Amino acid sequence: MARRLLSDIIEPRVEEIFSEARRRMEDTGMLEQVSSGCVLTGGAALMEGMVECAEEILGMPVRLGFPVGVKGIVQLVQGPQYATGVGLVRYGAGKLADSAARIDESESASPNARDRDSIPAPPGHRSGFLSWLRAAF
Repeated sequence: MARRLLSDIIEPRVEEIFSEARRRMEDTGMLEQVSSGCVLTGGAALMEGMVECAEEILGMPVRLGFPVGVKGIVQLVQGPQYATGVGLVRYGAGKLADSAARIDESESASPNARDRDSIPAPPGHRSGFLSWLRAAF
């Protein structure tokens, strides 16, 4: 497919999306509160001219967002197309850790609390992930 034809199809949709985002920010009063600009994530943010289009329509500085705070093989998730997914995983991990800490605190406050370091959790132990999932949805 010709690049020009794709551009003629995609460009109006991108402009609609950014216009709608701006309208919603105006409706909620958030546009005046955003002082540092906007961060674009997702694979489509890599398309040529996306940042410039967003800056023009939103009327603020725009940059690409990249995952941060990743350990291990960073090259696997080094791009804006992974930023949202990595952020959600980090958020979930933080919630899971908070939930585990609350459970540990409540068990240690109980007079019959067992030592979790010496006795492994039983198979199917549901305190962490499922509790977080139920709370999130």
